[in-house]
Amino acid sequence: TTLTVDFKEVQDVYQLAQSDGGRTVLAMQRNNSKHHSHATPSAPTIQIRSHTYQPSDFRYTRLANKIPTYLIHDSLTVNMKYPDDGAIIRYTLDGSTPTETSEIYTYPIIIKNSSTLKAATFNTNWIQGKQQSTTTTVIFESKKAATAIIPPTNATNGLTVSVYEINTKLYNDKGFFVADKIMLPDVRNYKPILTTTLTNFKLPAVTPQQPLEQQSKGFYAFKGWFYASQTAVYTFHVHSCGPILMEVGNQTAIEHIGVFHQQLADRSGEVVLQKGWHAIALTICDPLFWNINSLPEMPFTVRYQINDGSIQNINDAQLKTIGTKTTTAPINLQKATVLNTMLETLVP
Repeated sequence: TTLTVDFKEVQDVYQLAQSDGGRTVLAMQRNNSKHHSHATPSAPTIQIRSHTYQPSDFRYTRLANKIPTYLIHDSLTVNMKYPDDGAIIRYTLDGSTPTETSEIYTYPIIIKNSSTLKAATFNTNWIQGKQQSTTTTVIFESKKAATAIIPPTNATNGLTVSVYEINTKLYNDKGFFVADKIMLPDVRNYKPILTTTLTNFKLPAVTPQQPLEQQSKGFYAFKGWFYASQTAVYTFHVHSCGPILMEVGNQTAIEHIGVFHQQLADRSGEVVLQKGWHAIALTICDPLFWNINSLPEMPFTVRYQINDGSIQNINDAQLKTIGTKTTTAPINLQKATVLNTMLETLVP
């Protein structure tokens, strides 16, 4: 887009464009004297498994360097798009930075082995600054499928879930905020207030036991076995509040356990599974558990997809567990008295 402004003996000619992040940038000529914003063209749009890669995706934040990693079993297809008119995409698969002599992207790339893709946009028509975009990096890891196991003969359909009521804080013992603090406690060190068996990933009905003023969080720990219908890469999608830890087939699928992983969001992660049964464990958190009786139930879903397939729900028949009798921890009478006193002050 071009905008020309004439004022007396001055003529400004603006060339407007979109850069990375959707920012509007410009190059200006004032009486033929050139100025530009030093902005670069938009980076390539990369699509993998029907997913458009965005660096800020939650699925990648468990990686210290913020570089996404995709798992490969047999092969994986990568599509890239031109973000700017007249631009081309150049890429490498050996981890080196693309240059003006690197391979030009023309067709989808088939990845079969572990490699590091680096891609950048080159636009000779870009006059707003440097004609090469920032480099986008994606890591591909060829991984052996986890070996299937045989659940115990007394396993039945469903999942075992234990609910823990734990008071966690964002700050350390000195009262300071710590950005790298782990917000997921080891629930094995606590006694559950409820243990029961469910048919699928659902939140059980449970009543908080600690006083409201403690604002304790609720942690739901699910465990059992998941049936993989074929040997492939399985991407699990969990929608809930965090922190979240999910392991399938002794592989970590999702690990969002820091202070910035507590909001309600979609989180995804991959594992490679052999056809058959695999141990599955998922721990999520309801940060407003202490006020559960006054708020709508926290949204919570667990779904999955196989390779490039569509996202689907987990069927009840795909889950097994050792059936357990529902157990509830006895209510602390002192805490119950405090809660009743609070309620009496609220209700005339």
